[in-house]
Amino acid sequence: MDKVVFYRFVILILNLDYLEFVTCCPSNVRVYTELGGMPVLNFSISLDPKVTFDIYRVSRYDGSTLLSLQYEKGQVFGKPLLQNCSFASTAIAASGILDIILNNVTADGRGTYYLRKGGQKDPLRCYTVYILGSPIIPSLATNGSFYEGTNLRISCTSTSTTLPSNHSLSIQYNWAINGSSIASGGRFSFDSSDNKELTIYNISRNDRRSVVRCTATEVGGKSSQASEVTLNVFYGPENIRFLSSGPSLVLTNGDTFNPVTCIADCNEACTFTWKKQNGSGSSFTSSNATLDLGLILPSESGIYICTATHMVPGHSLTKTLNVSVIYGPDKVSISPSKTTYTMNEGLTLNVITCSAPCYPNCTFVWKKAGLTVSSNARLDIGQVDRNDDGNYTCTALNPTSMMTRDSASITIVVTYGPEKIRFRPNVSSVTLNDGASFNPVTCLAYCNPKCSFYWTKQNETDSNVTSSNATLDLNEAIPSKSGNYMCTATHTITGDSLRRTLNVSVIYGPDKVLISPSKTTYTLTEGDIINVTTCSASCFPQCAMTWMKTGKLFSSSTELNLGQVEREDAGVYVCIARNPSSNLSQASANITVAVRFGPDSITLSPSAISYSLMEGEPLQPVSCTASCFPPCTFVWSQSGATVSSDERLDLGHMIRSEAGKYICTASNSATNVTLSGQEVELIVIYGPDNVTLTPSIENYTFNEGYDLEPITCFSDCLPTCSYTWKTSKDVIVNQTAILDLKPLDRSKMDEYQCDVINVNSSKQESGSLVAVNVRYGPDTPTLNVSKTTTVTEGDTIQILCSANCWPACVFRWKNLTVDTAVTSTSLLQISPVSRWNSGTYRCIVNNPSMDILFETFTEVELIVHYPPDVIIFSSSKSPAEGENFTMVCVASGVPAIYDFNGFEQKVGDVVVYNNNTMRPGQMANMSVQIPLLHVQDTGTFTCRVSNGIPDVDKRLVHSASFMLQVRARPIIFFEDTIFHGDAGYDLFIHCSFYSHPEMSFYYIQRYDGLNVTVNSGNVDIVVNKTLVRTRFYDENVILHGHRITVHFKDLTSEDFGRYVLFIENAIGTQSTEFSIISKSKVPTFNINFIISCCLGGIGFVVCIVFLVLIIRRRPCSSNNKDNDSDDTVRQPGGDGQQYQNLSSDENSDDTVRSPGGDVQQYQNLNSYENTPTAMTKKGVKKGPNYDRLENSKSTLSHLYAEIPDRIGATQSRLYADIPDRIGATQSHLYAEIPDRIGATQSRLNADIPERIGTTQSHLYDEIPDKIGNSSYMKIDKSFTRGSNVYHELKSRSKISKQFDEAIFQNAKIATDLGA
Repeated sequence: MDKVVFYRFVILILNLDYLEFVTCCPSNVRVYTELGGMPVLNFSISLDPKVTFDIYRVSRYDGSTLLSLQYEKGQVFGKPLLQNCSFASTAIAASGILDIILNNVTADGRGTYYLRKGGQKDPLRCYTVYILGSPIIPSLATNGSFYEGTNLRISCTSTSTTLPSNHSLSIQYNWAINGSSIASGGRFSFDSSDNKELTIYNISRNDRRSVVRCTATEVGGKSSQASEVTLNVFYGPENIRFLSSGPSLVLTNGDTFNPVTCIADCNEACTFTWKKQNGSGSSFTSSNATLDLGLILPSESGIYICTATHMVPGHSLTKTLNVSVIYGPDKVSISPSKTTYTMNEGLTLNVITCSAPCYPNCTFVWKKAGLTVSSNARLDIGQVDRNDDGNYTCTALNPTSMMTRDSASITIVVTYGPEKIRFRPNVSSVTLNDGASFNPVTCLAYCNPKCSFYWTKQNETDSNVTSSNATLDLNEAIPSKSGNYMCTATHTITGDSLRRTLNVSVIYGPDKVLISPSKTTYTLTEGDIINVTTCSASCFPQCAMTWMKTGKLFSSSTELNLGQVEREDAGVYVCIARNPSSNLSQASANITVAVRFGPDSITLSPSAISYSLMEGEPLQPVSCTASCFPPCTFVWSQSGATVSSDERLDLGHMIRSEAGKYICTASNSATNVTLSGQEVELIVIYGPDNVTLTPSIENYTFNEGYDLEPITCFSDCLPTCSYTWKTSKDVIVNQTAILDLKPLDRSKMDEYQCDVINVNSSKQESGSLVAVNVRYGPDTPTLNVSKTTTVTEGDTIQILCSANCWPACVFRWKNLTVDTAVTSTSLLQISPVSRWNSGTYRCIVNNPSMDILFETFTEVELIVHYPPDVIIFSSSKSPAEGENFTMVCVASGVPAIYDFNGFEQKVGDVVVYNNNTMRPGQMANMSVQIPLLHVQDTGTFTCRVSNGIPDVDKRLVHSASFMLQVRARPIIFFEDTIFHGDAGYDLFIHCSFYSHPEMSFYYIQRYDGLNVTVNSGNVDIVVNKTLVRTRFYDENVILHGHRITVHFKDLTSEDFGRYVLFIENAIGTQSTEFSIISKSKVPTFNINFIISCCLGGIGFVVCIVFLVLIIRRRPCSSNNKDNDSDDTVRQPGGDGQQYQNLSSDENSDDTVRSPGGDVQQYQNLNSYENTPTAMTKKGVKKGPNYDRLENSKSTLSHLYAEIPDRIGATQSRLYADIPDRIGATQSHLYAEIPDRIGATQSRLNADIPERIGTTQSHLYDEIPDKIGNSSYMKIDKSFTRGSNVYHELKSRSKISKQFDEAIFQNAKIATDLGA
């Protein structure tokens, strides 16, 4: 076997990437590339002009040749042979530089490439090509308890996919936590230089929900996808407590225990157990957090211990609960404990006493049938009589808890009887007819307890009991049940008994009627003698006997005597027995008498004995009858041959062979008598029989002009028949037997028939139809439309092609424009007509006969007018913000004259006037060119065009639409960045955002670096779908976005401060800041007073700072302000576009994935929204300055109401002049004064201490950066103009001293500002 082939076989078996050991490479260069790459292999050789001939080859590890080049005396000889490669631009074959490019490297392209000379084994140079692959997604493994305060180790492991696998590339691991890269130092360290294992020291609950990501990167190669793990830090138990209960409970026995739930702060959730403390330790009570004792019993008093245990061993906490129970009465006892007393009347019953354990002592009552018989614990009856019989109950009552308890029931049975035995109904005897229903008789007696009863029949032993209860029921009365019946009543205790007798009489008969002899069927020949039959029956009194024949009285005796029988004696006889007392009757079995006789004579019906009939005429059936018993058999015969084996001669329609004489014979096999009737003669008249043609051909087909030979008609009939030839339209051709049509033409093409008539019988027969077909045509075809026809798309057109032929012409239509057959009928119908039907159509006509071979044709030109098809082409299907984007609207129709109405951009139902579109007009196409895409270019772009042709719906204008969704970073709509709350109360913060593509991740980072996520400590985060309102090119539009609601529960001091919200999608990350400030730190102030102080001499710079802070503030979006805000806010991206939050939030329960990866179902929080103050389960939280603010509101509202009267119309003018006098910024400030002084004043002042207090100097430094030098000067000028306006306002309105005092009473902040 060839060695190379053998090596290839080994490679295949072992699945080796290459076989580098086959040859020895003097140098091997590593080349790294990707799938589809085109790496360059730099091969070179030294050319020797003295060498006559050399061959150089570049081959792959599998032996396949990529380059083959021949040299003769140092010169290239012939053309190089290249396969799966090409020469690089640096290649110079004539100089020995053989640089090649591997084309589109595939997986098979990895391995070693060799440059060899001639047949040498060892290569001159080698290159090994490695195909870079991304390392596999790393697998993460953790080592540690995850408990707070411990160290956590996370290892990251991946494998290279670069092939061949003997490359020298190493893998480096990169770590990140919550999107931030991790470097060694502080809380983090790595075990080796490749960062394969990460150690996080002293983990805390703040690390909970943190996401740690690991990415594997091949040094010099590719990176893998990231793997991530979400940290879940365990802590607790802490702060163990009870829900809905204090440390002790006082309960009443029998109450339902209100379950007490034990809770504690833990992560993961702790397990809970309850145990009850007793003298020897504790007993297990409950294995969960809830203690539920159900119905309270005295034994459940005691101390219960709740233990909270963390899943990490060694962490538990306990708390005790004291339960006390008031009880009694528990159980009522009786003494003696006997509950049933059975005594004979007159005996004495001992005293019965009841008792019960309870506190305080119970009271007792004895009752019988609800009536009190004793008001103490003793039941003393003494000598009993029958009235003492019954059930007695003792009831114990706790006078404090009013609880009652009954004793067991005491039963006293007083025995007596039996007495006064009697029957119901009150009878002593019963008389019944046989079969009558017996009315049951019940035996009664006075007894206690009830006596037992049984019935016996006399003359039988007492052990033969007829009934074992008090009721005698004989059901149906029968003779055997007559007799005397005795009822016995027996006392079940004493055994005393008492008896009484009942007489029962039964009238019966007749039972059964018998005949003797018992034979019931007689068959005799007329004249035979039949024996006497006797009838008898058992009955009392004696029954009367009668014989009946076929329902009529035949005899009134017990005997049936017929003697010598005649045919009239045949029939059915029965004997009837009747009881004269009960009037009951019974019949015997039927006796059947049959008498044999006949035949006597034969009768024909009809009575005729000769018939003359035409052949085919029906013979009326002839019947033969005779009197016989049993019935005779009949035979009709002709010339000794049997024709019919019954009494009817029925030949149906006559034929000539049935003519002759027929006779009927009757036979009785019982009497052996045979008798024949008269002969019946039948005469048959026939003809014509059949019509034959000579020649016998029935179908002739010849071309026009052919000489057809004569056709002769014949039929056999008597007398001689007459002949007539007719056409299919009953036109007589001749009245002879011969038809002569030569020569043939198209007018003689018809069907011919010969009619034959018998003149005597008027019978007529016709010969077979003879079809004579004459072939002719086709003639020149004609059309029902002009040669050039115009039609509108959607209409229906019918073009009929006509021509004369026989056989019928064959039509076919062909579209010459596309050289396609259209239809094979004479009618070219197109419905509805489409644009694709335009072209030249040809109608081609043929005669289908093979004897006529020529064809004719005609043509028509069809022009179709149709409305334009509109298509929009775009430069990108999914463009991103900042890209150059083009849309082109192209129309295609006939006629090709287009009026474009322009591109229209719509967002929902709102039309956006995008200034990048072209003007309407007549043109070949229309385009939209947007040099720099923005989010406001998002929407549906519709192009409309018309060429004057309506479509099937009668529309002249046609359109196409393109949905443009610009991919961009998320846009965040924060209505406010400062929120106010009180410690210990809840706070809701709302923020809306729009993201395309969809948000992939979000989180909130606190000032101290803590990541605030879903269920992070006291914070819940809910993401719902919502609608977001914004402006596109000065138009209000609505987008589908999301709303984030952050719920801070029980605010603590750590919750106050600065936060950053991060929202990420596939394009990038957007962030914005907001702050939470405590209300309790905010003093009250009055803006008018500050303005007055600033203008009156208080530090001007401090006023500038204060106004900057006021201007920068936005209305709060937390639950302290109505969420329905139309205020315009600037997106964090700062692209100069204005966005607005939608005023009404959609209530959405959509599932949103939290940053931690948990899927939670969020609910709308509208129940907490739209409230003017912080909401908790306790109600409204009133701030420390609430009363003072309310008084100020009342005073200021009163004074503001008086302003029109005090300053008149002048003030309106002055207020109208404010924007011009103090600038747009000052106008905005004045517009906010009523809201800021009113109910939300405390909210406006909340951040003053932090913004102006000790950091005032810092704020001064920020002024140039915050508002710029030009804005700073504008504010300076605004204050100058504002000062003039203020003094003019005071002088004109003559505001009273009271108004000034009201303005200044809440302005203590001025003193702080001055200081």
